[in-house]
Amino acid sequence: ETVGIDLDGTRPAEYKLGYWPHPVPGGMHYQGRRWGGSAVYDADATFRSYGQEFGMVEADRKNLIDAVPEAHKAFLAELEWAVEVPVGHDGEERRVVCVHAGLLPDRPAEAQLDALRRRDLAADVLYDSHKKVKERIAAMVGRRNVLPMHPELRLEKCFLVSGHHGCFEMRGNRIVLDESGGYPRKGRALQALILPEKSVIAHDEQ
Repeated sequence: ETVGIDLDGTRPAEYKLGYWPHPVPGGMHYQGRRWGGSAVYDADATFRSYGQEFGMVEADRKNLIDAVPEAHKAFLAELEWAVEVPVGHDGEERRVVCVHAGLLPDRPAEAQLDALRRRDLAADVLYDSHKKVKERIAAMVGRRNVLPMHPELRLEKCFLVSGHHGCFEMRGNRIVLDESGGYPRKGRALQALILPEKSVIAHDEQ
């Protein structure tokens, strides 16, 4: 349960299309409405995987909820928004921080990570300061604003690893590992990363 935020208020008033328009008990964050009401995020594939048709009527949402096994719901509900693991490097223990898109370099790193650990949609630190409403969590959907290495993590000599961006970049300990963009094919390899060596294993055969 999210406290301190009007979930339906996260949709900018000027947006009229491309999101799930129907009322949801307790409200729904704009990112959820975008997923459920736009072909951009392949929601139709998720619906089909549970034997349901994807549409824009209220019954479609209920049918999907009913079709998803309780074990799957529990798994999704328990997913971490940021994963942190220790790794030995040069005789020291370093921290590997994995965040889907990255961290805002102008906001405190630990405050962002703490909000992500708590999955706190209301935390101001997760959103761009110039946005009027809390429509998009930068760590999940940011682009250029979250590509750089966070300066505090650089000082700590952490590894900051992300996907999301549809490219491969390795600048010091800031690593973006998403050359395939989720669709591996010739020249756009599926990648795995070995740390602390920073070795990349790639595979692009069909």
